Amino acid sequence: MIVYDCLNENISECKIEQNPMLIRSSTIKLYMYFNGFVLDHQNKSAPLYRMNGNQVSHSLISSFDLYNPSRRVHTWMNIRYKEEKGYFSMFQNEEDNDYIGLTMKTFDYSEMSGLNGDKKIFISAYDVKSRSFHNYKVLGRIVFEPDFHHYDEYKRTPKSFWDTVANICSLCMTILNGLS
Repeated sequence: MIVYDCLNENISECKIEQNPMLIRSSTIKLYMYFNGFVLDHQNKSAPLYRMNGNQVSHSLISSFDLYNPSRRVHTWMNIRYKEEKGYFSMFQNEEDNDYIGLTMKTFDYSEMSGLNGDKKIFISAYDVKSRSFHNYKVLGRIVFEPDFHHYDEYKRTPKSFWDTVANICSLCMTILNGLS
Protein backbone atom coordinates (compact mmCIF):
# COMPACT_ATOMS: atom_id res chain seq x y z
CA MET A 1 0.00 0.00 0.00
CA ILE A 2 1.35 3.43 -0.88
CA VAL A 3 0.09 6.11 1.48
CA TYR A 4 0.57 9.78 2.31
CA ASP A 5 1.10 10.54 6.01
CA CYS A 6 -1.42 13.14 7.18
CA LEU A 7 0.95 14.20 10.00
CA ASN A 8 -1.55 14.08 12.89
CA GLU A 9 -4.28 15.85 10.95
CA ASN A 10 -7.91 14.80 10.80
CA ILE A 11 -9.20 13.16 7.64
CA SER A 12 -11.09 16.34 6.69
CA GLU A 13 -7.91 18.42 7.06
CA CYS A 14 -5.55 15.99 5.32
CA LYS A 15 -4.71 17.35 1.88
CA ILE A 16 -1.71 17.03 -0.37
CA GLU A 17 -0.30 20.48 -1.00
CA GLN A 18 -0.57 21.60 -4.61
CA ASN A 19 2.28 24.07 -4.24
CA PRO A 20 4.35 23.94 -7.46
CA MET A 21 7.49 24.80 -5.48
CA LEU A 22 7.09 21.66 -3.33
CA ILE A 23 5.54 19.22 -5.77
CA ARG A 24 6.75 19.34 -9.37
CA SER A 25 4.65 16.44 -10.60
CA SER A 26 1.44 14.80 -9.49
CA THR A 27 2.92 11.37 -10.21
CA ILE A 28 4.96 9.09 -7.99
CA LYS A 29 7.08 6.48 -9.72
CA LEU A 30 7.99 3.38 -7.79
CA TYR A 31 10.96 1.35 -9.02
CA MET A 32 11.19 -2.19 -7.68
CA TYR A 33 14.18 -4.40 -8.34
CA PHE A 34 14.30 -8.08 -7.49
CA ASN A 35 16.63 -10.95 -8.17
CA GLY A 36 15.38 -13.12 -10.95
CA PHE A 37 16.66 -15.92 -13.11
CA VAL A 38 17.60 -16.57 -16.69
CA LEU A 39 15.33 -18.89 -18.66
CA ASP A 40 17.58 -20.67 -21.13
CA HIS A 41 15.99 -23.66 -22.83
CA GLN A 42 19.28 -24.78 -24.43
CA ASN A 43 21.46 -24.74 -21.30
CA LYS A 44 22.80 -28.24 -20.66
CA SER A 45 23.20 -27.97 -16.90
CA ALA A 46 19.96 -26.19 -15.87
CA PRO A 47 17.24 -24.33 -17.80
CA LEU A 48 16.57 -21.89 -14.92
CA TYR A 49 19.64 -20.39 -13.32
CA ARG A 50 21.32 -17.28 -11.99
CA MET A 51 24.51 -16.16 -13.69
CA ASN A 52 27.65 -16.57 -11.58
CA GLY A 53 29.13 -13.29 -10.39
CA ASN A 54 26.33 -11.17 -11.85
CA GLN A 55 23.03 -10.34 -10.26
CA VAL A 56 20.13 -10.95 -12.57
CA SER A 57 17.65 -8.25 -11.67
CA HIS A 58 14.32 -7.37 -13.16
CA SER A 59 12.58 -4.08 -12.64
CA LEU A 60 8.94 -3.15 -12.32
CA ILE A 61 8.00 0.48 -12.73
CA SER A 62 4.65 1.60 -11.34
CA SER A 63 3.32 5.14 -11.55
CA PHE A 64 0.78 6.47 -9.10
CA ASP A 65 -1.17 9.71 -9.36
CA LEU A 66 -1.37 11.69 -6.09
CA TYR A 67 -5.01 12.60 -6.67
CA ASN A 68 -6.29 9.44 -8.36
CA PRO A 69 -5.59 6.26 -6.35
CA SER A 70 -5.09 3.10 -8.37
CA ARG A 71 -4.54 -0.61 -7.87
CA ARG A 72 -1.97 -2.63 -9.79
CA VAL A 73 -2.06 -6.41 -9.80
CA HIS A 74 0.93 -8.38 -11.05
CA THR A 75 0.04 -12.02 -11.62
CA TRP A 76 2.98 -14.42 -11.73
CA MET A 77 3.02 -17.77 -13.49
CA ASN A 78 4.91 -20.85 -12.35
CA ILE A 79 7.34 -22.52 -14.73
CA ARG A 80 8.34 -26.11 -14.11
CA TYR A 81 11.02 -28.02 -15.93
CA LYS A 82 11.27 -31.80 -15.77
CA GLU A 83 14.39 -33.50 -16.95
CA GLU A 84 13.57 -36.79 -18.63
CA LYS A 85 16.31 -39.36 -18.50
CA GLY A 86 17.96 -40.47 -21.71
CA TYR A 87 18.53 -44.14 -22.56
CA PHE A 88 22.11 -44.24 -21.31
CA SER A 89 21.50 -42.08 -18.24
CA MET A 90 20.68 -45.18 -16.18
CA PHE A 91 24.42 -45.77 -15.96
CA GLN A 92 25.06 -42.26 -14.67
CA ASN A 93 24.58 -41.15 -11.08
CA GLU A 94 22.31 -38.12 -11.49
CA GLU A 95 19.94 -36.62 -8.97
CA ASP A 96 16.33 -35.82 -9.86
CA ASN A 97 16.39 -32.50 -11.72
CA ASP A 98 13.11 -30.60 -11.46
CA TYR A 99 13.41 -26.83 -11.79
CA ILE A 100 10.74 -24.35 -10.73
CA GLY A 101 10.65 -20.59 -11.36
CA LEU A 102 8.29 -17.64 -11.76
CA THR A 103 7.63 -15.26 -14.63
CA MET A 104 5.22 -12.38 -15.20
CA LYS A 105 1.87 -13.55 -16.57
CA THR A 106 -0.50 -10.56 -16.53
CA PHE A 107 -0.66 -6.99 -15.33
CA ASP A 108 -3.95 -5.38 -14.33
CA TYR A 109 -4.71 -1.73 -13.59
CA SER A 110 -7.86 -0.39 -11.94
CA GLU A 111 -8.83 2.85 -10.26
CA MET A 112 -9.76 2.89 -6.59
CA SER A 113 -12.62 4.80 -4.99
CA GLY A 114 -14.03 5.13 -1.49
CA LEU A 115 -17.39 3.88 -0.26
CA ASN A 116 -19.17 7.03 -1.46
CA GLY A 117 -17.50 6.90 -4.88
CA ASP A 118 -14.96 9.69 -4.40
CA LYS A 119 -11.17 9.41 -4.74
CA LYS A 120 -10.49 10.23 -1.09
CA ILE A 121 -9.56 6.96 0.60
CA PHE A 122 -8.12 7.04 4.11
CA ILE A 123 -6.85 4.38 6.48
CA SER A 124 -5.96 4.63 10.13
CA ALA A 125 -3.05 2.69 11.62
CA TYR A 126 -1.65 2.43 15.12
CA ASP A 127 1.91 3.67 15.60
CA VAL A 128 3.58 1.62 18.34
CA LYS A 129 6.36 4.14 18.91
CA SER A 130 4.12 7.15 19.55
CA ARG A 131 1.27 5.01 20.91
CA SER A 132 -1.34 6.78 18.84
CA PHE A 133 -3.34 6.35 15.66
CA HIS A 134 -2.24 8.06 12.44
CA ASN A 135 -4.36 8.81 9.41
CA TYR A 136 -3.01 8.04 5.97
CA LYS A 137 -4.35 8.97 2.55
CA VAL A 138 -4.20 6.00 0.16
CA LEU A 139 -2.36 6.76 -3.09
CA GLY A 140 -2.22 3.26 -4.50
CA ARG A 141 -1.92 -0.42 -3.94
CA ILE A 142 0.37 -3.03 -5.47
CA VAL A 143 -0.60 -6.70 -5.33
CA PHE A 144 1.64 -9.62 -6.32
CA GLU A 145 -0.35 -12.79 -6.96
CA PRO A 146 1.42 -16.01 -7.87
CA ASP A 147 -0.95 -18.30 -9.77
CA PHE A 148 -0.47 -21.64 -8.02
CA HIS A 149 -3.34 -23.33 -9.89
CA HIS A 150 -1.73 -23.18 -13.34
CA TYR A 151 1.81 -23.63 -14.51
CA ASP A 152 3.76 -24.15 -17.70
CA GLU A 153 5.58 -27.45 -17.71
CA TYR A 154 8.49 -28.14 -20.01
CA LYS A 155 10.03 -31.55 -20.49
CA ARG A 156 13.37 -32.09 -22.09
CA THR A 157 15.46 -35.13 -22.83
CA PRO A 158 19.21 -34.80 -23.28
CA LYS A 159 20.54 -36.00 -26.63
CA SER A 160 23.83 -37.84 -26.79
CA PHE A 161 26.08 -39.34 -29.44
CA TRP A 162 24.45 -42.74 -28.91
CA ASP A 163 21.00 -41.32 -29.73
CA THR A 164 22.36 -40.25 -33.12
CA VAL A 165 23.89 -43.72 -33.69
CA ALA A 166 20.56 -45.35 -32.81
CA ASN A 167 18.68 -43.09 -35.26
CA ILE A 168 21.17 -43.89 -38.06
CA CYS A 169 20.88 -47.66 -37.42
CA SER A 170 17.09 -47.39 -37.40
CA LEU A 171 17.13 -45.50 -40.70
CA CYS A 172 19.51 -48.08 -42.22
CA MET A 173 17.20 -50.92 -41.17
CA THR A 174 14.21 -49.15 -42.76
CA ILE A 175 16.09 -48.61 -46.03
CA LEU A 176 17.31 -52.25 -46.01
CA ASN A 177 13.77 -53.55 -45.46
CA GLY A 178 12.51 -51.31 -48.26
CA LEU A 179 15.11 -52.57 -50.70
CA SER A 180 14.56 -56.23 -49.87
